[in-house]
Amino acid sequence: MKISIGLKLGILLATFGILATGLTGYYFYNSSREIMLDAGQRDLLTATQVLGRNMAVSLDGISDNARFLASIPAAGNVFRAPDGQVAERQKRMLAATFSAMLTVHPEYFQIRLISADRNGLELVRVDRDGKNLTRVRAGDLQEKAHYPYVFESLHLKRGEVLLSKITINHEVGAHSGLNKPSLRVVLLSLPVAAGCLV
Repeated sequence: MKISIGLKLGILLATFGILATGLTGYYFYNSSREIMLDAGQRDLLTATQVLGRNMAVSLDGISDNARFLASIPAAGNVFRAPDGQVAERQKRMLAATFSAMLTVHPEYFQIRLISADRNGLELVRVDRDGKNLTRVRAGDLQEKAHYPYVFESLHLKRGEVLLSKITINHEVGAHSGLNKPSLRVVLLSLPVAAGCLV
């Protein structure tokens, strides 16, 4: 059976039409995909830049808070107190200031004053435990000299701030930071003291 020239031409034109439609569809699909990828990359870059700026602003604010805490007279008076009774009064005042800072900043888990010349012994520490703020008693204060955020802070110039690596907090004690990622912000405030926000 012979196929007429018209039928052959029709099949050839239909084949070219299908091929042209397929190529056009693929071109538009590929172009749309590239446009979507470019738009997604731009959006991701913008979001990353905004997040980076927000993080920098937050870290600057935390550093300013550490500088503020180091500048209050009670922080230095803890070391200069002539006797134990006066030192304890200064520690209570400092603990009240730490509590006020924790109240204003619910993102902070803990604030403490660490002595650099007493093997990194905490002198004053206030922890967040849920909604409660607790001043840690003298017998429960810990030595922190072996932690990098303490011994590395000794190389800082006065007023410089050290940001620790973000680590999981395994510190023994009942506070909200336990088993959570924590960033320690340390400021060498006096020749013998380091303040820390967790």
